[in-house]
Amino acid sequence: MPPGKPPAPHPGAAALTAAPCVVLGTASAARRRVFDRLAAEAVFSYTVEAADIDERAIRKNDAVALVVALARAKARALLPRLPRAGLLVTADQVVTWGGEIREKPRDAGEAASFLRDYRAGPPTTVSAVAVTDLATRRTAAGTDTVQIEFDPAALSEENVATLAADPVVLGCAGGVAVERPLLANRTTIGGDLESVFGLPPGLTLDLVAAVAAGGGEAIGEGD
Repeated sequence: MPPGKPPAPHPGAAALTAAPCVVLGTASAARRRVFDRLAAEAVFSYTVEAADIDERAIRKNDAVALVVALARAKARALLPRLPRAGLLVTADQVVTWGGEIREKPRDAGEAASFLRDYRAGPPTTVSAVAVTDLATRRTAAGTDTVQIEFDPAALSEENVATLAADPVVLGCAGGVAVERPLLANRTTIGGDLESVFGLPPGLTLDLVAAVAAGGGEAIGEGD
């Protein structure tokens, strides 16, 4: 590479910049923050559409299969509402612990139970991203996992009670909200922090590039 020449942009970033329309299909504020960073770096604008699906109606025994199925289901639900040009990014996440799949806590009691468990062993976030070409209706999906080890002192009974009553914690898979003040700088992240937030940026860009190059599988509005 000649001296002083900037590196070429990631093909996925270039595809997002060139897309006539980019839609992020999520209600998650954390995912939007990650996408905001990507949008600022790649210089593109996007809109947000939340998919209204019953996530608990989709069941899989395998965490990876579950999050992929949910990310794809969100894309299918949104397709009828979107233009026939551009890119749609949807995502989902669960947490696994002790061989158990954990979604968002049903209430503060379940959140507290989850958090107490993490004193005994680290949970793992399992995130899926699906990128759909709105013109071709082709989708590429992939997953990323990150293990999180908590400082046991951060999960004292007092802190667990406070965290379990926090709406942000209740809105996170497995009750894992590493950005909360009581947990900040008291975790060891075995991977990409932004993956913990449910939208792995490297994976997202790779999937955008794959779809822009004609890859992925056909996805229909009713399949």
